[in-house]
Amino acid sequence: MVLSNCGETITPTGPVIVNAPDPLTCQGTRTYQWTYTDCEGNSHPWSYVYTVVRLDFTVPTNGAATVACPALATQPVPPVVLSNCGETITPTGPTVTNVPNPLTCEGTRTFTWTYTDCANHSHTWSFVYTVERNPFTVPANGAATVACPNLATQPVPPVVLSNCGEVITPTGPVVVNNPNPLSCEGTRIYTWTYTDCEGNSATWSFTYTVERQPVRCSRQWRQHG
Repeated sequence: MVLSNCGETITPTGPVIVNAPDPLTCQGTRTYQWTYTDCEGNSHPWSYVYTVVRLDFTVPTNGAATVACPALATQPVPPVVLSNCGETITPTGPTVTNVPNPLTCEGTRTFTWTYTDCANHSHTWSFVYTVERNPFTVPANGAATVACPNLATQPVPPVVLSNCGEVITPTGPVVVNNPNPLSCEGTRIYTWTYTDCEGNSATWSFTYTVERQPVRCSRQWRQHG
């Protein structure tokens, strides 16, 4: 309450609101100003000043997941982040970091967004995929029985895919005869080794069993007269 020099209560006019900057959307000052004028025209202003200083905001804990293949490390949805005053902050990004680069087998893929409020408080949020290959499978081993060693010829190994669908080129074959050399009966085994990019390994074999067939004999009869 403001009194005139003679003790009367002076009713102010106002307030006039002054924002700096104007409009005041982030940081700055807002001033409310009243003017007190007595009956003689003596006048004085009175002001109340708010200083707006933004407080920092927070982001959620970074995300993470483990996947079996690089193709599964897809861009996630970044979280909704609010400024300290409740406005939604639109992030920039993502920045994508592969280790190793390019990421073709195992490693990490990180998606990073940057959130910045109007007062330039800034924080990043990341999602890290760890690519860990799973073992693959091969078909059941093959087998056949043949009558002669020369029929135990090299078969065609099966097409085998990694756990992520890539065709694996095998090494081999390693050929094992039992007995060695295989000249009559026994087994001949062809073995291939399949290894994916991570080092997961499996073998596939084809075993021939050589089983001789009985000899067919013909008799010739000669008639004596």
